[in-house]
Amino acid sequence: MLKRLGARLLWVAVLLWTIFTLVTAVVISIRILGDRDFPLGLGWIQTRGWAGLWFTVPSALLAVAGLILLWPRRTLGAKLLVAYTGFWGLSVFIGLAQSLPAIIRHPIAFCSSGTCATLPVAIALTAAFLVSAAWYGQFVFPQPGH
Repeated sequence: MLKRLGARLLWVAVLLWTIFTLVTAVVISIRILGDRDFPLGLGWIQTRGWAGLWFTVPSALLAVAGLILLWPRRTLGAKLLVAYTGFWGLSVFIGLAQSLPAIIRHPIAFCSSGTCATLPVAIALTAAFLVSAAWYGQFVFPQPGH
């Protein structure tokens, strides 16, 4: 029973994370539309202005479609959500990997773009996206015997 409760709590956490990041993508898209010089810096994605919409709008649409299709067509919805969470997880991870030389040189006082919270935040974001991708992936690639 405890294992089942843990699985349900993880399911709720993954779903809430997906909804939170979807809303964030929509808000960022609106901000980009209102500010032609809006700097989008998410992992390896470093753009300015409307070019950021090429990343935020399609990924938001992917997440919306995935969430809508998750219940009636679980496998298709899960595939879309694996693509959405996997894309953003890899994006943040690649951005973190690009900063690796600076992290190795100054592991205790690593600061990027004037903020020292970059490393823990990037690790947490990467983990959250990749855990979500793995969770949705269980519906795409079911384990034998489960």
